[in-house]
Amino acid sequence: MWQQRIHKMEQTAVRVGIEPEFRMAAIRRVLVPPTGTIHCSALNEKGEMSGTTTTSGLAWKIPGRLGDSPIIGAGCYTDQDIGSAGATGSGEENIKVSGAHTIVENMRRGMSPLEAGMDALKRIARNYNNDRNRLRFIDMTYYVLRKDGAYAGVSLWTGYDPTTPHRIAIHDGTRRLEQTVALFQGTSNEWPPMPDIPK
Repeated sequence: MWQQRIHKMEQTAVRVGIEPEFRMAAIRRVLVPPTGTIHCSALNEKGEMSGTTTTSGLAWKIPGRLGDSPIIGAGCYTDQDIGSAGATGSGEENIKVSGAHTIVENMRRGMSPLEAGMDALKRIARNYNNDRNRLRFIDMTYYVLRKDGAYAGVSLWTGYDPTTPHRIAIHDGTRRLEQTVALFQGTSNEWPPMPDIPK
């Protein structure tokens, strides 16, 4: 079935005038769009905090789907007195636990950024009775920043594949990537499974 779809896309590429050497690259971008959700929390020298979470745009969107990014308290939440948190991953699961708000409120109650983020991940896992066979098709990464500058990056799984662990970008005078702390070791699986796309 995938070969038929790819063949049909090749015919469309010919019709719209994409040159032969660029056709497979165009098809790959349609099947595996280079888009994704990004979160950024910031703390300036005055102690002011901000947070923003983008959405991955039209990629993989079911008509009418909103996702968690624009829902305050799910994909992004900032409280000037406490901290900021945001998420990337399975938006519907994040909505169910109000992930970003839950994390900030956990920090208000005295949890560290790491503890606060792990608690939100455990709530997602609890919704599936901690069944890793079902959780394998879900993934979530939380980005957590506390008012005093303490931070954490946590994820449901170690990464998307064995060679690509989840990481967060940090800039506190030095730019770097840090691997997240995972609730479960291993990788998540895409749903629905995607075929290998010919080169």
